[in-house]
Amino acid sequence: MSGRAQRALVLSSLAAGLLGVGAIVVAARVRQAGNPDALIAQAKQAIQAGQWVRAGSLLDRLAALRKPTAADALLRAEAKNGGGRTDEAVAILTGVPAADPLAAQARLRAGQVERERHRLRDAEVAFLDAIRLDPHLIQARRELIFLYGMQARRAELSEQFRALAGFVELTFDDLFFWTTSHQDVWINTAIQPDLERYLAADPADRWSRLALAQVLLKSGQLDEAERVLRPLPSSDAEAMAVRAQIALDRSRRDEAQAILEAAPAEHPALALVRGQCAMRQNDWPTAVTQLRIAVRLEPCSQEAVRSLALALRQTGNESEATAFLEQAGRLRTLTGLIERARETAARNDRTLPRRLAAACEAVGLRDLALGWYRLAIRYDVLDSEAQRGVFRLTRPAHGT
Repeated sequence: MSGRAQRALVLSSLAAGLLGVGAIVVAARVRQAGNPDALIAQAKQAIQAGQWVRAGSLLDRLAALRKPTAADALLRAEAKNGGGRTDEAVAILTGVPAADPLAAQARLRAGQVERERHRLRDAEVAFLDAIRLDPHLIQARRELIFLYGMQARRAELSEQFRALAGFVELTFDDLFFWTTSHQDVWINTAIQPDLERYLAADPADRWSRLALAQVLLKSGQLDEAERVLRPLPSSDAEAMAVRAQIALDRSRRDEAQAILEAAPAEHPALALVRGQCAMRQNDWPTAVTQLRIAVRLEPCSQEAVRSLALALRQTGNESEATAFLEQAGRLRTLTGLIERARETAARNDRTLPRRLAAACEAVGLRDLALGWYRLAIRYDVLDSEAQRGVFRLTRPAHGT
């Protein structure tokens, strides 16, 4: 065979081989195009790479092969949300049937999407739906804790922390945040920009509006606080408390009194303002009556406790005044420990959780005390004082 013929044979063989490889690649691509698992994997990769249009196209091909599942819906929602079609993403997530095993996760993600665009009312609805579907969904409870913390909703926050404590061991940060929520200094200007963003995204967000008004009131921005409250009805109890306090801070007692006369009786903030009004008029018996209500409803309010002690002293009730002054002292001790816990170096102090537990127990915060004692034991299993604290707070009541 001539050299030219040999070369032609070799080239022919190579061409046949390349055609065979190409056929194999084409066949593999065809198989992948009709393989749901391969399409799902590719869609996930596209989402991770931020290729939202490609992810949607892959999911469309998947939908042509079989009936979409809830897992497919979660992927499609991510593609929609990433591509800026947030309303569609939320509609997909909330449309997953409640009976589906992934429904709780879908509602959780819907809430996170709403929270990311600063719509806390819709986020709360989705998170509550998630824990209704799956009470053990820890992340949904943590999301609610953040939300309630931002809006100064102490009772709802404590409810979620108590539930969370039944599923997981609370961390130092968990317990610190929970403890801080019981302090009068909880509302501060650090959260003002976030609250303003929430209101800009959803002007009908009542709780964020009230929290922002309290921040402004506390920082002395009375005109701004009044402006923020303007959309709320005159019958809104929480708004009435802030409006009355604004009037009182401006020394407009008649205006404050008119607001308070139309307000509910059993309300901690309203009772505190009523007590303060009475104190300014030297009406000490009325001050005692109102401040008793405030302390009963908010036992850890240092302002209410101190004011009640002063009013009791003015009415000649020295022994009871002393008891409330002692309670005010215990609350100051707790505040001091919280300030200590803010320091990064304090996290290395293995005695701090036990001291916080004792301080919480002393002021009647039993759930928090138990959490801190348990953390102290995790730090030191031989901490006998913490062990006694756990026993004391968990043993059955006498006679039960």
